[in-house]
Amino acid sequence: MNRHSLCTSLLALVTLLAAACGGLSEAEKHYYAGVTLQGRDHFRQAIAEYDEAIGIESGYAEAFHNRGVAHANLRHYQLAIEDLDEAVRLDPEVAQIYVSRGSVYDGVGQHKRAIEDFDEAIRLDPLFTIAYASRASAFGELGQIQNAIDDLDEAIRLDPQFAAAYAVRALALTQLGRDAEAQADSARATELGFDATELEEELDKLKAQW
Repeated sequence: MNRHSLCTSLLALVTLLAAACGGLSEAEKHYYAGVTLQGRDHFRQAIAEYDEAIGIESGYAEAFHNRGVAHANLRHYQLAIEDLDEAVRLDPEVAQIYVSRGSVYDGVGQHKRAIEDFDEAIRLDPLFTIAYASRASAFGELGQIQNAIDDLDEAIRLDPQFAAAYAVRALALTQLGRDAEAQADSARATELGFDATELEEELDKLKAQW
């Protein structure tokens, strides 16, 4: 059993045990059912469970957040942003919500708005590795390559085993013509399990543009 399946199974077990002991409200039962379904990539069914949770408890920030992420996975971007806006309104001190909304903005080409959300996430949690990596992506889309590299440096400092950060930094370094450093990052990403073939193809595409 892989790690993802194990986590999903454990969550389902905890949910069942809590329900059996009377430890969950009706809203929570629907919420955790949605979490389990979402963990299995059953996004439409997960949304239906979050709908039920929110119908019972209209101020359920976590349900709005997760429903927004599920909508984003289905490319329902406007619905995703609406849900994430509501999650921010209900619980404005949670860094993950800003990263999720920023990722949606980044995905639809609103990179400056994405950076604003990633900035806020980092303000709330300066050790949030994914926030730095996500902001690096937005900087890269805006052509701010050195800013992207700076954020990837910080992400790697915080998590030296973050394979994707090495891979993306390799691409950024290639754009600046820093091939030796890019190759070192590419090798490290591969050591950590990143798909070497995919990375080499992306590096070759960038070099072909010169």
